[in-house]
Amino acid sequence: MINIIKNQSKTTLAFFLAIFLAVIFLTLITEKSFAQNESFYDLKVKGLDGELINFEQYRGHLVLIANIATNCGTTPQLEELQKLYEKYEKAGLIVLGIPSNDFMPTNPHDQATIKHICKERFGVTFPLSEAVELNGVNQHPIFRYLINTGKDETEGPVMFNFEKFLISKDGQIVGRYGSFTNAMSSRITREIESLLQKK
Repeated sequence: MINIIKNQSKTTLAFFLAIFLAVIFLTLITEKSFAQNESFYDLKVKGLDGELINFEQYRGHLVLIANIATNCGTTPQLEELQKLYEKYEKAGLIVLGIPSNDFMPTNPHDQATIKHICKERFGVTFPLSEAVELNGVNQHPIFRYLINTGKDETEGPVMFNFEKFLISKDGQIVGRYGSFTNAMSSRITREIESLLQKK
């Protein structure tokens, strides 16, 4: 009798585990399929100043998106992103900083404080959005798109602050760079210069 109960318990556990895994699999497939049906230019996010940033305005531009934080050891990368923006803005590069507190407490500030830190301490003039979630159930559509679209090497969850996604002039994700890859590194600048030369 005891063995029968144990076997039933194992069967029930295996059944629910299979259901759980199936739900996760279908969720991932659905998110990937949904993201692939979107265009980069369909995306939008509220700016830090409250104005809507519609990605349609970036058509024909090279775009570098970075998830930023204002209370992290990587925060000084804001200076490098600004240098990159200043160097290539006139050639057609847009840098967009998207704050997030996914990796608490690296961005615990309110919108006004984020703006003050970025602009006053680091001299940021490139566009900034409101704070969003990068991963999880409340993941912003921008990051759902970025991590589910493109090549295998550009996919996968955001692991830490200051990951960088490079989008071509025709809205394709062509590069993804880790948190500790400097925005002014030759790896990034060479790719940007190459892409800017393309019609």
